[in-house]
Amino acid sequence: MRVNNNAQGFEPQRADMQKWLGSLGYQPDEIEWLECVASARTPNTEYSQMLDDIKRLTTDGGIKAVAVWDITRLGRSKSDLLRLKMFLIEHQVQLLVKNPAIKLLNDNGAVSPAANSLFTECAKMADTELSQ
Repeated sequence: MRVNNNAQGFEPQRADMQKWLGSLGYQPDEIEWLECVASARTPNTEYSQMLDDIKRLTTDGGIKAVAVWDITRLGRSKSDLLRLKMFLIEHQVQLLVKNPAIKLLNDNGAVSPAANSLFTECAKMADTELSQ
């Protein structure tokens, strides 16, 4: 989870994500929350650490899925988002995005063509938002 400032707090986002993930069959004890405060326009060390943690835990085999409220919680740069997507695909880690609904990998581990296209379009929009 990422918020833009400390005043936003994580609780509303966490409660919503917990409910959504529960509807997908994930139990509370299966979820590890990674939280950071990072401005959309000025990435910081805490945000970079969150991405490093995702990669480290993935490589260590500790993560089977990454879930986010929307794609901008993972980044605002199209190139960064596409690199992270490729990393997750390479390590067979599911990417779940709530808004819009994206499930990157099919049940057989293959990349869903529709989800892949939607992810790419959302990454383009995130990049455009950053440049405005």
